[in-house]
Amino acid sequence: MPKVLIVTDEESDLLGEALKQAILMPSVAPHTQNLSGTEESPSSRTEVAIQVDCEVEIETIARLQQKLTNGTICLEDILLCPLTLDIPVSLEFPQRGIYQDCRDVLELRQRVEKDLHSFTGEGNFWLPIVLTSKGALYAEAIASADPLSYLQPFHLPDRYRQPLYELGQRLLKLVSATPSTYLMQFGFAGETVFFDRLFPFPATPAIASLNIQLPNLFACHWHCLTNTPILDLTIAPASEYRVFQP
Repeated sequence: MPKVLIVTDEESDLLGEALKQAILMPSVAPHTQNLSGTEESPSSRTEVAIQVDCEVEIETIARLQQKLTNGTICLEDILLCPLTLDIPVSLEFPQRGIYQDCRDVLELRQRVEKDLHSFTGEGNFWLPIVLTSKGALYAEAIASADPLSYLQPFHLPDRYRQPLYELGQRLLKLVSATPSTYLMQFGFAGETVFFDRLFPFPATPAIASLNIQLPNLFACHWHCLTNTPILDLTIAPASEYRVFQP
């Protein structure tokens, strides 16, 4: 296993620490409830993180750029895990093209309107899409509780969920997505779902999945990057559901 370098925007970053913990600290899921609402037996409990013997570091993008410029770091045999869209064009890593597509929000919205014939706008909901090598898993949606906090699970009735899943599937094909945990930001105009933007990593709203979803979205991201199977996504039974009402 190569050295893992998590790249973030800020020195003390909740996203970076959450991903680092998901990489280094395996845990066993408690008695859970799957997304269909049926209770699981204790025998179905599985590890929600991968125990690895590797070095994991967190770097800000500014400090990484400085080290690359003065030659104090070499990216050979380093697995980059960027948790920011602010990636320099010169930085080479397998998902660079997807990050560039997601960074240009207006252009991606135009592509969605033109190629997917979908509406776009500014929304405050997020659909987590865990794209493994075997296919996509859709987690419960996340909503903004206030400007600084997020709530999962945010339950969407079928008449919203199915068009949203279809949009997510077509969107990932549009950007030639590779295995990762994606957050598709979206909103509603009446009963019509519209696209806002796409994050190719568990962005800030993914914090809502900690201690709520198993595996949480950071553990899911690590599973995807290391091509480790994810059998199911579950929600802790004590979690409070909010149901969308237009």
